[in-house]
Amino acid sequence: MCYIFRHKINKFKLFDRKAKDGVLGYVNHSWNSKSLYQNIGNFFIGMGPVFSGTAALIFGMHLLLPDSFARVAGYLSLEPAQPDQYMLTKIFTLTADLFGSIFSAENLISLNFWIYFALAICISSHIALSWEDLKGAGRGLITIFTFILLVNLVALFLNADFSWLFADILALNVYLVAFSMISIIFSLIRLVLSAFAYYLGYRFS
Repeated sequence: MCYIFRHKINKFKLFDRKAKDGVLGYVNHSWNSKSLYQNIGNFFIGMGPVFSGTAALIFGMHLLLPDSFARVAGYLSLEPAQPDQYMLTKIFTLTADLFGSIFSAENLISLNFWIYFALAICISSHIALSWEDLKGAGRGLITIFTFILLVNLVALFLNADFSWLFADILALNVYLVAFSMISIIFSLIRLVLSAFAYYLGYRFS
């Protein structure tokens, strides 16, 4: 993400098992505060673990659960809807359908499903944002809102219609939220399994 948004990487660490502060990896980067593009990039860099984790879940589904992926791809091919009072309902409906397609009876007897299940739990458990990630994303989010406001003012002045663009962005956000909720479900499954394993270890120790 840093390279995409032309940020300078000063220091990075991919994995540190001995970190005392619990931070397994990090990227220290700098940017030109006068650049709109680089300031917007702060949001995507800060939210990088969410985007990369979600992309990994989707790619894993494409490889291991092609039928479930085809069902999701069918949603992606639909015309994006305009925002309305039923948007939350649509998100929960998409999430429920996505969950049902993953945990279908056919998948439960498939080896590929259990491979994906294990990978999804590992990925979902590590989709976490540090305080620095949130601060960086917050800076970028403010810039994005300001940019959108300016675009709308220009569109209003020129009598131009950019609603199709914002509808596409909204649709992508719906799918991102749906997959994020699925990752939360996988994280909860891991939590339950960990608690059960701890109980068994404590019970029979």
